[in-house]
Amino acid sequence: MPTAVVTGAGARVGRAIALELAAAGYDVVVHVHTNLQGGRETARLVEALKRRATVVAADLTKEEEAETLFASTLGDAAVVVHAASVFEKTPLATTSAAMIESVIAADLLAPLLVARAAASQLTRTRGALLFVLDIGGVERPWKNYAAYCAARAGLAAAIEVLALELAPNVRVNGIAPGLVLPAKTMDAQEIARRESHIPLGKHGTPDDVSRAVLFLVQAKHITGAILPIDGGRRLA
Repeated sequence: MPTAVVTGAGARVGRAIALELAAAGYDVVVHVHTNLQGGRETARLVEALKRRATVVAADLTKEEEAETLFASTLGDAAVVVHAASVFEKTPLATTSAAMIESVIAADLLAPLLVARAAASQLTRTRGALLFVLDIGGVERPWKNYAAYCAARAGLAAAIEVLALELAPNVRVNGIAPGLVLPAKTMDAQEIARRESHIPLGKHGTPDDVSRAVLFLVQAKHITGAILPIDGGRRLA
């Protein structure tokens, strides 16, 4: 069976992507950073779909740990989806250099290290490399999130470069969700306020993202593209 590697798969959007790919017939390498319990639950759900799963804990900002994702006994990766990220507020007046470096490391350095580690396997399988971004930094600025938006914009540029560099054997694409999972700190009033800026009138779901991932995995003539999954938020 083909193998998919999904980073940040211990919960939320990453888990939805792992399960979507498992349902499509992929064995899944479930990456987590520290959320081992969540990773094991994702693996259990993958196995319930009659696919194999293994959990790998790794700090993807470290070269050697990124490479451990591709030492799995499940076989060479045919699909790699980098969904892991951090979303931290970094107001200019109160943000330290260390905070900026931390966000850039998680949201730009880590995906590039994953891409480098994955390249040889994906070349052998003529596979697909996908990155989960955000409309923030790609389509819109988010006030007080300069480091995050800069990292997302940098990754958007890197997708186009990698699409050229890894062609013709590897397709490289991204998806840019808007609001798909309201934070637990958002009350109904805050959610309604945010939805008022979405032309389709509601926020998305993790399944909207996972189905878009599967579409790009199966779209054999698309590379270097970033697909917005935002209900039109980037337009408003």
